[in-house]
Amino acid sequence: MSEVVKDKEIKKTWKEKVHDELTVWKETGKIIWNNLKEHPEAIGYFVSGLITIGGAGIALISNQQNKVEEGCKIHDEMTGFDWVTDHKLTNQEKLEVNGLIDNDGYSLGHALDTCGYLKKEKKRR
Repeated sequence: MSEVVKDKEIKKTWKEKVHDELTVWKETGKIIWNNLKEHPEAIGYFVSGLITIGGAGIALISNQQNKVEEGCKIHDEMTGFDWVTDHKLTNQEKLEVNGLIDNDGYSLGHALDTCGYLKKEKKRR
């Protein structure tokens, strides 16, 4: 059997599998639609379930964002201010900032700004 014939058979079986899968989804959709027509109160359960799942997804995403932002905050004990960096600093970057503070007498904010690690704040109108 040649390669061309094998490829054609593989494509044919793949197309048949996709067609069969689509047929199953169409039939499932018809069954669901018919049940919803017979029981319209189920639409409320369906919608409330979607809202609950959507809300949980949004909460999960925002929680992950908060964790990332917490890793980017550096607390300045002298001023009590939290400096926000554009990324979580590595140990090497922390050593560089501490070197500027110890050797050159910079404040934490000035050292972070000199190294270019501070997050650029958007201007508010």
